Amino acid sequence: MNRIRPVDDFEVDVKTLLKEYTSNVKDLMSDVVGNNAVLVQKKFHIIRNNVISDVLKNMPYTSDIADRLKNKFDYEDMTYRIVMPNTAYNWHYDVGIICYHIPLLSNPGCHFVYEKESYTMPPGKLYSVHNGVYHTFVNAGREERLHITFEIIND
Repeated sequence: MNRIRPVDDFEVDVKTLLKEYTSNVKDLMSDVVGNNAVLVQKKFHIIRNNVISDVLKNMPYTSDIADRLKNKFDYEDMTYRIVMPNTAYNWHYDVGIICYHIPLLSNPGCHFVYEKESYTMPPGKLYSVHNGVYHTFVNAGREERLHITFEIIND
C-alpha cells in the first residue's frame, strides 16, 4: 500500500516559499522537546483550527498556496515543521487520517517509516500522507528538514 503519494497536479516554487519563510516565520518557530529532553522539532502554526496568523498577510505566495489547497481539501491547520538532524519521532499515529506535506528542505537521511515501508519526499511537490496508522519520522541526516504541513483533523 502506498501510504505517501505525490499530488501530480500541484507544483510549488520552493525558493519563493523558503524566502517568505526566512523573512517572516523562521524567528517564530517554537522548540518541541521529546520525552528524552532532546530537541526533536521546531514548529509554527500559520493556521491553527482555521484561525489564520497575521504573519500570512506578509507572505503572498504562501497565502496563494494556502488558498489553492483550501479549494482542494478542507484542512484546519497549516504548520511549518523542522525536524532536527539525527532525531526521530516516537512511534505514533495522528488524529487526522490524511496530512498533506510540502517539503522545503530535506536530505537523504529523511524517512517516513511505517511498519514495513519507508518513504522519502524530495522538495518541490505536494504529498498526501496517510498518518492515521502507526508511523515515525527519522532525520538521520546532518541538516534540518523543513516541511509545511496541512492537516485535516476531522476527517
